Amino acid sequence: ILALMLLAGLEWQSITRLRVQDVDLGTFSVRCRGSKQVWRDRTVMIMHEVFPFALQYIAPALDGKAPEDLVFQGSRKENALSQNRRAARAAGVKESTLHDWRHTHAVQLLRAGYPEAYVAPQLGHKDTTLVRKTYGRFSPSQTDQAELRAAIALVRRQRAVVSVL
Repeated sequence: ILALMLLAGLEWQSITRLRVQDVDLGTFSVRCRGSKQVWRDRTVMIMHEVFPFALQYIAPALDGKAPEDLVFQGSRKENALSQNRRAARAAGVKESTLHDWRHTHAVQLLRAGYPEAYVAPQLGHKDTTLVRKTYGRFSPSQTDQAELRAAIALVRRQRAVVSVL
C-alpha cells in the first residue's frame, strides 16, 4: 500500500477502493474510481522510471483475484500506519504520515521534469493552481540548491522506508 501511495500518488481512500480491473500493468496505469470527488474518476500513470519497482510490489497483490475483487482486501489504515512506523524505524529515518507519500510522489514528478499540467491530474486536481502553490518550489526552474537538497533528502528517506517493506 505504501509503495502504491509513493509510486502513483494515490490517497488512502483511492487505494481502499482499488479493484483488480483498475490496475493495468501493460500501460503503467491505475484507474481511481470516485476519488477526490465522488463523481469523478481519474486514471493515474505510474512513472516509467519506477515501474520495475511497482511490479515487485503491486503484481503480487493482483495474483489469483477476480477483476472485480479489491486489490487490498481488508486493508485497515491502522495496519498501514503501523507498517509505516516499522519501516521508518528500520530505515533509521523520521516517521512520516501516510499522506506524505503522496506529497513525495508529486515532488518526484516535478524534480524529474514533469510539468505541473501533468502532475495536477495525477493528484486529482482540476488545474495546476494547487500544484503550483504547494509544490512549485520543487520545479527545477524555481528551486535553489538548499531546496533541492531538502527535496532529495525527503525522496531518499521515503525510498529507504520502501526498501525495507
